[in-house]
Amino acid sequence: MAQRFLELRGDDLVGGIVVRSFERYEPGEVRSWWVDSRCVAVSAHPDTPEVIPAGDVPIEALTQVVRQLGSPFVTVDLAKADSGQWRVVEVGDGQVSDRPPGLAPQVLLRAINEDETDILRSSTDE
Repeated sequence: MAQRFLELRGDDLVGGIVVRSFERYEPGEVRSWWVDSRCVAVSAHPDTPEVIPAGDVPIEALTQVVRQLGSPFVTVDLAKADSGQWRVVEVGDGQVSDRPPGLAPQVLLRAINEDETDILRSSTDE
C-alpha cells in the first residue's frame, strides 16, 4: 500500500511517509490552563463546552513537561482514549486558546494578575 501511495504522489511527495496507530477517544476534550508552569484551571474544551471534564485528568504528570516549555502561558488539550489513558492532543501558547462559556474569565485573569504581582514583588525585593 505504501508503494502505491509513493507511485501516485511521484515528485509531489514532500518529506516522507508517517504511519500512525489509530485510537478512539471518548467524546469531548479537556483544556488545562497554565500560568508559569502552574495549572490554574481545567475546563471543557471550547469546541465541546457541554462535555464536563472527567475528574481524573493527569495534571501532576504534565507539570514537569509544561515547565520545560518555558512559556509563561500555556494551554494543554487532552482527550481520553477508549483504553482509559489520557493523551495530549494539542499544546498552545494562548494565541488561539478560546475559553469555553463555562469558565469565567476572572479565573484566568486572576491567575495571570497574581503571577504579575509576584513578579513585581520579587523584583522590588532585590
